Amino acid sequence: MCITSIYSAVRGSKKKINQDYCLKLRNDGANFNAIIVADGMGSSYNSHEASKFVVQKMHDYLMRLSDILDLDFKSIFTKISIELNARVGKETENEIPDNSYGTTLICTVENKEKIITAYLGNGGILHVKGNFTDFHPDIYHLPWCLVNYLNPHTVTENGKEALFRYFSYKGSKQQIEPTIVEFSKDLNEYGDIVVICTDGIFSNDQLMVGRDNEQIWIEGRKSVALLLSILQEFFNKETIGDSAELEYTLEGYLKKLEESEGEMTDDCSLGVIITEQVFIHQKKLAGCK
Repeated sequence: MCITSIYSAVRGSKKKINQDYCLKLRNDGANFNAIIVADGMGSSYNSHEASKFVVQKMHDYLMRLSDILDLDFKSIFTKISIELNARVGKETENEIPDNSYGTTLICTVENKEKIITAYLGNGGILHVKGNFTDFHPDIYHLPWCLVNYLNPHTVTENGKEALFRYFSYKGSKQQIEPTIVEFSKDLNEYGDIVVICTDGIFSNDQLMVGRDNEQIWIEGRKSVALLLSILQEFFNKETIGDSAELEYTLEGYLKKLEESEGEMTDDCSLGVIITEQVFIHQKKLAGCK
């Protein structure tokens, strides 16, 4: 049975060089979809080349699979690291410092029953149930059916976040050990929306949380709330959307981020998967209105 989810990946930036990279793919032989994003580290030499390289290599390895049961993210991450080292060493005659070509990587694969994500670094793995439209934004800042599964590979350093797991030239074996998150799809009720993104859109290690004498306050960004509102508009359309329409919608989302003061402060990339059950639920809601 073919998977009928829709999926897309887009990126945007205000900078001259976009250090993020992303791709989507469909492997018909192994019957799975995938989205991939990477965020080149600004402090690392040629990080924009690294993010493109690791995303393209992940794409290639996933397309070679003939059976989803053969998916081994740890092995793939190791192979990508070896190939990154080989490419950098081959293409330059100049001495390059260690930890150059630094980049994060998040990859999500969806088959008939599960959604599996592997990552290095920070950013977000947002899982949203298909009933998120029940939570009116005037009452709820964010719906409680939304969670972030990405626990950042960062530590505090001089008041900022410092990565301890990421791809880089001559990176250590421990440095490229991915965290893998897996969950079963909701095939009967509300369905699943998965958003993977770089920290230009969302990351737990960049949320400013504090406390004064009267209350706890959170200096949150509007990026996730804006994404949900745009996805709600997407589902409110009379016709069922496809992957091409989703891509157009996500590009519009990035444009709005760019136009919103203080929201696009870094390169931004995201990939989105929307399962068929979400559309079934949304059609039921439309029939009840």
